Amino acid sequence: MKYVAPYFIGADFGTGGVRVAVIDSRGAVLAKGEQDYATSFPRNGWAEQDPLCWWDAFTKSLSHCMGQIGAAERSRIAAVGVCATSSTLVPVDRDGTPLGMAMMWMDTRSADEAMAINRTHHEALRYCGGEVSSEWIIPKILWVKHHDEPLYEKTDKMIEQLDWINLKLSGRWVTSKCNATCKWNYIDSRGGWQDDYFRKIGFEDYADKLVLDVKSVGEPVGNLLPELCRQFGLPEQTLLVEGGIDAHIAVLGLGVATGNKIGTIMGTSFVHLAFSREERFQSGIWGPYHNAVLPGCWLLEGGQISAGGIVKWFNRVFQVQGENPYDLMSAQAAKVPIGSEGIVCLDFFQGNRTPYKNLKAKGAFYGLSLKHTRAEIYRSILEAVALGTRNIIENFRVQGCAIDSMVACGGITKDKVWIRMISDASGIPIIITENAQAGTLGCCIAAAVGTGTYLGFEEASSRMVRELRTVEPDMGRHRLYDEVFEKYLDLYESLKHMMV
Repeated sequence: MKYVAPYFIGADFGTGGVRVAVIDSRGAVLAKGEQDYATSFPRNGWAEQDPLCWWDAFTKSLSHCMGQIGAAERSRIAAVGVCATSSTLVPVDRDGTPLGMAMMWMDTRSADEAMAINRTHHEALRYCGGEVSSEWIIPKILWVKHHDEPLYEKTDKMIEQLDWINLKLSGRWVTSKCNATCKWNYIDSRGGWQDDYFRKIGFEDYADKLVLDVKSVGEPVGNLLPELCRQFGLPEQTLLVEGGIDAHIAVLGLGVATGNKIGTIMGTSFVHLAFSREERFQSGIWGPYHNAVLPGCWLLEGGQISAGGIVKWFNRVFQVQGENPYDLMSAQAAKVPIGSEGIVCLDFFQGNRTPYKNLKAKGAFYGLSLKHTRAEIYRSILEAVALGTRNIIENFRVQGCAIDSMVACGGITKDKVWIRMISDASGIPIIITENAQAGTLGCCIAAAVGTGTYLGFEEASSRMVRELRTVEPDMGRHRLYDEVFEKYLDLYESLKHMMV
């Protein structure tokens, strides 16, 4: 009997919307769909979304995909993998119904809870870079416990966006080892859940509020609900495999494993991820996370909370008009010399994730004068994000983690001016892969491993990921950025005492 290679569905729930794709076992995209959803910012530092909008956007995107392929192709779909933003908190009742708006990953209202946790100096914090962030799930849950006791009491489970989507797909209550390890203080090498840690930070009832059934990336969760299979014309035994955090699963879709490559997901925020076969404790970096994505590997994580999000803010506030405001402003920024005519920007519009781990860091512009136009201001934003990336890479390097190239995905890779700026400022080549939607591809790689189509992630990535082009740095321009970089560092040091 002739072997028929399976197809997979990947669903990537990002900050601005969901992407769904049908991908074959060689990494070719057969169908794709995308739907946006809105974020509200009701107070300074708050960011919320409606979970019901996620599901509506997903079903529309999946329907669009199914409309692009025939019944024969649908019959070959073997599994679904999902990734999502993290930590995006969804308080739910016993049936899994959301009890209000979701608290988005970028929501920093729990800064005080995060700082209180960090003051405990508990041993568990060694495995997340010495500190937790207000972006993470545990500080967010404690904020609800401290500031909205009625909601806390009627909540059955505090779950992530990914967990809620998986529940809707399969009816099963599970959480990903990726999320639990990187955002929930779950330590695989120390037995998993840290009971004494949770008691020390005032979360004694964690076992009641969290989903404790942890599954590794690619591990089968169960089959899709029969009614969903009927609704979308999928095979009855379509498998759901465990996914993880959107950026971390996208690294699978970039083909990054061990070695000297760093995977960078360039979207609303930037996430920088590198794997190590050794346990490495590095200041200024999140981790080390054991078995969070690749079995037997430690994961190290850097990140910039505000990146593409600042550009979106600029275009809205300055009311940039035109068919494509991003292309318009990018063309104008390209005409401005390195250094933005004396303007230095700090990219901490929602705080700093790494290397400063300053929950209350603020964005800033220095050097403005009446001669400046929006083009110089815009370029200073692009340079700030590029220099923030350089700062993180140098933090990796100075502590012995050699980084000689970057593999990148995300909307910003389409901006040739900005991506070259990042390469020049950092001084390393940036590899762009063929499939720009590395999140959906990473989900499908997890599905391919979960179904046994491939024996492991390295084999699956080698078969399903293809490089498209490389942006090489201009070292002459890199040296010109040295002076701007020093000003960027000095500006933060001069202003950090005001960032309260």
